[in-house]
Amino acid sequence: MIKSTKHRILFFLIALLPLGACVSSERYSAASNEIENQDEVIRGLRDENGRLVREMEAARNQLELARLEVERLKGNEAAVAELQRLRGEFEKLKGRYENLDSAISVRQTPEGTALSVEGEVLFETASDKISERGAELLRKIADRLLEGQAAIRVDGHTDNVPIVRNTGRYPRGNLQLSGARSLAVAWFLIKECGLAEDRVYYAGYGAERPVASNDDEDGRRRNRRVEIILLGE
Repeated sequence: MIKSTKHRILFFLIALLPLGACVSSERYSAASNEIENQDEVIRGLRDENGRLVREMEAARNQLELARLEVERLKGNEAAVAELQRLRGEFEKLKGRYENLDSAISVRQTPEGTALSVEGEVLFETASDKISERGAELLRKIADRLLEGQAAIRVDGHTDNVPIVRNTGRYPRGNLQLSGARSLAVAWFLIKECGLAEDRVYYAGYGAERPVASNDDEDGRRRNRRVEIILLGE
């Protein structure tokens, strides 16, 4: 009887073993699934974090570009204000000289304000001798120049037509004539009008710097000129 009872208990325990193994397998499977789910969540968070980092970097770049644009616009505003100031000063200066005589024209150059007078007004034909009308005009200009301290350069210019008169006096042609005319004006401003010699320079350019076409007489007349440049103004 006892032996039979032991056999029953042993059989019962053996029957329980597969059930325990089955429960353990289910728990393992559930834990594995949970771990996979957590890994998926972590990967998602990492991807989201990477996206946010990229967006933050892009926002920083946009902010820097906006800052640079603001600085550029500030610089443009300052440049515009300075340009307006210089334009106002030029208009005042232009009025001071153009009102002296209708033969004087004023223009702005990179080097300064240029007072331009046609050669026919200042000189005798094909000559560097200043005419009476030219001397009168130069004295008017000198009165204004004496009010300032700017350095002055007198530039001589011609058209592109070769010299046919006084070729013996100007064997090197228009370049020599333009230099002789600019020197004559510079010397007149110094000796006849009282400008300080260290303020006055001169140069001759021949036909190299036209302000109009040399294809017609009107353009050639405008190119035959002397310009008194107020350097830096």
